[in-house]
Amino acid sequence: MSYLWPSLLYSWQSAWYQNAVPTYAVSVTNQIAEYGYPASYAYGNAIANAEQGSDNWRALTEATASIFCQSSSAADAWSSAIAVAVSVDQGNGCQLLADGYAAAASQCPGNNAQVLDGVDQTTVDVLTTCGILAPGAGAGRRRLQAALAADRALRA
Repeated sequence: MSYLWPSLLYSWQSAWYQNAVPTYAVSVTNQIAEYGYPASYAYGNAIANAEQGSDNWRALTEATASIFCQSSSAADAWSSAIAVAVSVDQGNGCQLLADGYAAAASQCPGNNAQVLDGVDQTTVDVLTTCGILAPGAGAGRRRLQAALAADRALRA
């Protein structure tokens, strides 16, 4: 399966150059939802092997933001791939999640990632593992908005 990772990263780079990352991200989350763990495993390993600062990284960051702004089912599918990335390379996986999550906070309609209201435990777990949600915090909108506000205050 490792032979797929370079081609999966190339496909993100291609989507980036074509300004088609949100559309491609929908396709990826649909594939993950349809094929389950094998797709999460392949995409997660590609994410873990993305080079920070590269066009692939920028595309994956944009995809993460776009996905978190779409729906909880899309966020759940993407989080299953991020969870694989975190298990392979926690630093890289969490950094991508943090970058994408921060971008989602400014890009989502209403300036919040309300999509996290109905996410599954995998999404909550990976956000907690990466330090984006406090342990035991769940994914309710008020807690998320408070976390985003605290994050913005720290960055100001």
